Formats: sequence, structure tokens, C-alpha cells
Amino acid sequence: MARKTGGVNAHGKSPVSPAVSGLAHGDLVYNGGPLISCPQVHATFWGPDWSDEVHQAESQRLIQFLKDLSASSWMNILSQYGAGTGQNSATFTGSSFLPNVTGTLSDHDIPHRTPDRD
Repeated sequence: MARKTGGVNAHGKSPVSPAVSGLAHGDLVYNGGPLISCPQVHATFWGPDWSDEVHQAESQRLIQFLKDLSASSWMNILSQYGAGTGQNSATFTGSSFLPNVTGTLSDHDIPHRTPDRD
């Protein structure tokens, strides 16, 4: 059986020999593309439902989870895949609420700006 990367056969190659187990980065294949060494996490909450008291409390719990995750030792897992530097290697950059996003999204509904361009 062919080895898989994310549930997809890696480049359709023939099956990997069982003798090649325990590779440094598992069955992931690096193809030379860019790596995210310090993830920047931004929580965004779309739709009018996030404005009531119950959903505001839920959003704060989700934001706290993302902050805790970004600073946790769980980030050490990234280093085994050649990215990140372990604990505190991610940054929580903030959150935003977009109440005017409808149930059906279009390009017009999504702001076309990034922190790099503003």
C-alpha cells in the first residue's frame, strides 16, 4: 500500500518499503515551497450571531484557546516537521468581528486587505 500524506498518495509513487519507517518527518514530503516558521493567528468571527452575550462569551473562550495554544509546548510538534521553534513559536495577532457577513459569502463580503498592505 502506498504511503500517504494528508490522506493523499504522495505524488502517486510506488509503495514505500517498510524498512524506510521512522523518517525524521514521518510521511510528509517537502517539495521546496515556503514554510511558516512562526504562525500568526488571527481569530475572525463572521455574521451577526457573534454580537449577543452568549456568543461573545464563546468568542472569548475561543480567543483564549488560540492564545494558550500559540504559547503552549504543543507548538513543539511543529519542530518535528522542520518548522517552528517550539513553545511560543506562534503569535496571536488579534481578533475581529464582521457582523455584516451574510450566510452566503461572496468576494464582496470578504475585506480585501491584509496587515501588510494597509
